[in-house]
Amino acid sequence: MEYSKFKEILDKHLIIDDKTTFVKSLVHTKDAAMRLMSGFKITSLESRITSKYLTSIQIKLGDALEDVFKEYLKEKGVNFLPRNFVTDKDCDQIFTYNGVTFLIEQKIRDDHDSSKKEGQITNYNIKKQTIAKKVNNYATCCWFIDPDFEKNKKYYSSVLNENELYYGKEIEYFLSEIVFHDDRCNGFFDELITYLEKYSNEFSILDLTNLSINYKDFTVSELYRLLQSKTYINKVSQIFFNNNIPFAEIYNYITSKQAVNCTEDFKKLLKEYME
Repeated sequence: MEYSKFKEILDKHLIIDDKTTFVKSLVHTKDAAMRLMSGFKITSLESRITSKYLTSIQIKLGDALEDVFKEYLKEKGVNFLPRNFVTDKDCDQIFTYNGVTFLIEQKIRDDHDSSKKEGQITNYNIKKQTIAKKVNNYATCCWFIDPDFEKNKKYYSSVLNENELYYGKEIEYFLSEIVFHDDRCNGFFDELITYLEKYSNEFSILDLTNLSINYKDFTVSELYRLLQSKTYINKVSQIFFNNNIPFAEIYNYITSKQAVNCTEDFKKLLKEYME
């Protein structure tokens, strides 16, 4: 895979250059807004916003690397099956090659707690059993990309069969010896690490010091969640409205919209702010 393709895939998942979309993600639910504006935290609102942003990038990196691996395997000649090949289950990588069906469950790192690791194995086994009923020839495995995290390796080794568990570069063995039976994937992992390092050096995060928004881009419920905290209203004004929340305009705006559950409470709140 060329680096340009790798970058294109990661950009699609990780680049957030739309401030409105990001701010909406901060208040997309009542719970999300409450966590952001909670008074029982010692970190500043700015720090919480930064943490939310960086966490979202890390989560999206998992999806991005799934697409990278998928594109890489396509270039090597496999044919992908639908991700829902197993009913009600999402398969990370499921494809065929030379009449054999392969499932690779792909995670960035092995750092799950007890309940998650057990649930992951349960889901993996359900997928494996379903595939076994649908096809005659198949092979499956679990791959943790980051070789530095092996928190549950002992557990996984005890419940998985031989050649079903791989960390980091070990996935090349599965690809060369079980999938392709040749060396076309030799060097894959080193290339992946090289590309990741290059991308991290080029990656630019969203300017979190300038998140000014246009209130008309938000629903009544989103605005209510954003402005609901009296404790942080001055910070909200500074971060999202350039120190000037147009309360009267917002009042007229929500009045012109179809009423939702919070409309009357929101109007009362805005009147308090305008007093």
